[in-house]
Amino acid sequence: MIRQRQTADAVGKLFMTHGEAWPDLQENTGLNEYPAKEITESLVSALRHTDSTLDRLAADLESSETHADKYRHLHRLLEAVMARWVSNDYGDADVPLSWQTFSGSVRTALRDVMSNAGRGKTIAVFTSGGPVAISVQTILQAPEIKAAELNWRVYNCSVTRYTFSGERVSLDSFNDVSHLPVDMQSYR
Repeated sequence: MIRQRQTADAVGKLFMTHGEAWPDLQENTGLNEYPAKEITESLVSALRHTDSTLDRLAADLESSETHADKYRHLHRLLEAVMARWVSNDYGDADVPLSWQTFSGSVRTALRDVMSNAGRGKTIAVFTSGGPVAISVQTILQAPEIKAAELNWRVYNCSVTRYTFSGERVSLDSFNDVSHLPVDMQSYR
């Protein structure tokens, strides 16, 4: 959670520079990102010779010559791999973390944050695209695959806002980057 802590520290310094209180950070590993590289490598290695789509996508990535082609082919491969990971459709392939474990940890962490917040408090959570996407998907009661699809659209340093009370929670905004100059808006 290095990048998340660095972002929280930077925001905290800005708050304190302006005379605003900033609490001590509390770390919750349930809000850590999933190991995308390791999952992708495991699933591509295990499935590419039995799945012609994954094989073609991996071959396209390997033969890419330009940065734009590599990015496009990597994204297509990631989409296919994540669909298999989320649906638990990978047979006995050895993955470092299952979707069910990862998404369950995020949902537990989200419930913990809400139950420990205290009435009328504003809570800032610094996390990554995967946990943000799962929280939105969960709150909207959307199918699991929507979390993976939303994850591709989460900007770095974007703000997603919820209002909650007890078990009730609603999405107020998603993926807001209005605080960032256009040249600082990025996905990965």
